[in-house]
Amino acid sequence: MRKKLRMSFMIFSEHIGMYILLLIQVMIPLFGGNLLLASYQQQSLLEKPFAEMLQFDGYYLPERAFSMGSVLDDNSQLSKNDLAEDLQGEKEVFRIYSGQSDITYTSGVMNTTIVVYEDSFWQDYQPILKQGKWFAPEKDTEIPLCITTPNCPDNEIYYAGKEIHRAGIMSDSTYIPTMQQWNKIGGIQKNLYKIFHAENADTIYLLMPRSQWKKLGFSKEDESVLITPSAYVIVMFTTPLTEEQNAYNMSIFQEYAHPEIALSEFREQIKTAKNDTIRRYLPLVIAFSMITIFGIFCAMAIHFFQDMKTYSVCYLCGMKWNTCVLLSLLQLAILLCIVFLFSICAFFILRISGITAELGLRFTANNLVFTLLFLLFVLLIGGLLLILLIRHRTPLTLLRR
Repeated sequence: MRKKLRMSFMIFSEHIGMYILLLIQVMIPLFGGNLLLASYQQQSLLEKPFAEMLQFDGYYLPERAFSMGSVLDDNSQLSKNDLAEDLQGEKEVFRIYSGQSDITYTSGVMNTTIVVYEDSFWQDYQPILKQGKWFAPEKDTEIPLCITTPNCPDNEIYYAGKEIHRAGIMSDSTYIPTMQQWNKIGGIQKNLYKIFHAENADTIYLLMPRSQWKKLGFSKEDESVLITPSAYVIVMFTTPLTEEQNAYNMSIFQEYAHPEIALSEFREQIKTAKNDTIRRYLPLVIAFSMITIFGIFCAMAIHFFQDMKTYSVCYLCGMKWNTCVLLSLLQLAILLCIVFLFSICAFFILRISGITAELGLRFTANNLVFTLLFLLFVLLIGGLLLILLIRHRTPLTLLRR
């Protein structure tokens, strides 16, 4: 086998120019397919922790709002109204709690934002970590656990005199659910998440599930000071609204200049984003794949016919005739190994540069599976072609020409 592999390398080097063109042809659909899959996976990841909530009828709106008809009170401040409580109908309200303060690390005191999530939300929200593992919210440890952004300097953290251990580190560029912004025409990414970039971050983020937060033993009074509800909430109606209730809620929204975003709009935006991604790029990936297959057919046929006489001479020296198919397949395998290495390098470059987060891309093990299956498909196509080419030819007829 070693001799066959060495011979394949020699023949490969003789056709290096053509194989470079083939490499480019294979890389284009492979790269496009991985980008399409990564985009779809990122949208699915952002949707997952909110997926169950978005199945309800409801709204994303401010925790509190100013009435357009409000007047200055005795303290010269606009009166605040709790929109979530004002709405009629059987409902549940989802909030994210957070607080910003100076927290003590081994290397000093630094500005930090701590974010606390409900356990069920924590279980579904599992971004890719740079280091460590995403833990179960109720994990039994003596000292509470957390996940931090990469600008956190130490594993040991002291929050209001309480010790916390870091169990994992998030990526340099990632999405953190905060529900602190509002964009009427934006989807869940612009409304429910903050895009974090380590290179220009102005604060450290420390993430915890509710179960770990309770281990810190803060009283209700202290907790209300340390962490406060998110600026915006998700209101889910657990039972259908009557016409009167719906009309009343609409009147409230009208009074506050329509600060609501219907959850149905989020659902539609998610569906549209996924469909648009597939509709725009899948035809291109398929087209380039067909061009790649055609190019491989042509290149393999040309190389095979060029090497036929060489194979015929090797046959007279004792090589089996079917071995020429193996030699050509080994050449194609060498090309595909180079393509695989280039793909891995491209992935790490995109990841390290932060382009993946900026473009909304999430590469997972699925991308590795897709890459291997695509390369295996190309190899099988090449092998099928070679079998067809050699089927009606013998070394003697080739030598006589």
